[in-house]
Amino acid sequence: MNYELLNKIIDYLEENLTNDINTKNLAKSLGLNDFIMQRVFSIITNITITEYARKRNTRNYSY
Repeated sequence: MNYELLNKIIDYLEENLTNDINTKNLAKSLGLNDFIMQRVFSIITNITITEYARKRNTRNYSY
């Protein structure tokens, strides 16, 4: 996974913070395996996709 794909994942998450995040649909739209996408995301960022979305959502509501 390159950083362009990582940016696409983050863009998707940012655009859908108020929606339920469906990693299977995200992976499919990027042509990736869901498990691999989530694993590589967590290796690169040291946080899971779910944790990222939850923390970003919390920050949006704290202001």
